[in-house]
Amino acid sequence: MKKPIQYTYFFALPLLSILACHADISEAASEGGNAPIPTTIKVSPQPFLMGSPESEKGRKPTESPQHFITLRNAIEVGTTEVTKAQYAYFVQLTGYEPINRCLTNEKQGVWQELNNRNWLNPGFEQTENHPVVCINWFDAKAYTQWLSKLTGEKWRLPSEAEWEFFARAGTNTRYSNDGDEQSLCDIANISVPNACPRQNIKTLPVASLNPNAFQLFDVHGNVFEWTTDCYHENYQQAPDDGSAWETNCEAINRSEVTYTDLAVLRGGSFGSPPSYARSATRSWSEKRMGHINVGFRVVKELPH
Repeated sequence: MKKPIQYTYFFALPLLSILACHADISEAASEGGNAPIPTTIKVSPQPFLMGSPESEKGRKPTESPQHFITLRNAIEVGTTEVTKAQYAYFVQLTGYEPINRCLTNEKQGVWQELNNRNWLNPGFEQTENHPVVCINWFDAKAYTQWLSKLTGEKWRLPSEAEWEFFARAGTNTRYSNDGDEQSLCDIANISVPNACPRQNIKTLPVASLNPNAFQLFDVHGNVFEWTTDCYHENYQQAPDDGSAWETNCEAINRSEVTYTDLAVLRGGSFGSPPSYARSATRSWSEKRMGHINVGFRVVKELPH
């Protein structure tokens, strides 16, 4: 028996129930000032400690064991999550049809997949500078494959190890600003009750808040981000070179329901509590599912 994942912990407040009209794709592609190709910044490889210590507040066993990673090669990383306008440009040129179902909690806060909730109509208002959501893993991969063909360069989703490396940006603390939960308001669109004057229950335009030391925006919060890796319960036997871990993939059993074909999500979202936006936090989803709080970021491989 298979049912949609129930992410009851992603949101601290009910979602605004705004019925968005289907925007014209060509209009979505042309508005918002977004270049069709994501802006990137070069990240050079250096050793870092992946995972979290047992003493870290909010940590989970899935973040163990801590292990050193050295990326094999430098990469370029999207400075922001892929925007609605950038994704619209891809759809307009290719005719690609993303999933037309999305996991949402707009009905009395109950998480369920709804038909006709999609990247153009997630159920709340977005501008073209907001991160694209309701995109499943395959839809994200299709975008990177098109981008590779368009540019003649190798674009892809980041590996989980690459994601943690560029999210940490040289830090080994819970968050990339070396601060505590109360300091997250400056860098993360998440739910911090009684702390942030901004209590959004939806996405913000990308780059609305401060970046990390690598000049990457929204690595904490706004939307969870797809990675290439399939799910593993811990880091036993994980690659140590930063490559994606796509073998010996594991399923998850919850309340007599088995979830398979899973990919790792990183970063937390606009409704996440601070513990789910830590640099080491690992989440997961079935690859087939789109979510109102999940988007993606791209990386580009460099010649070596």
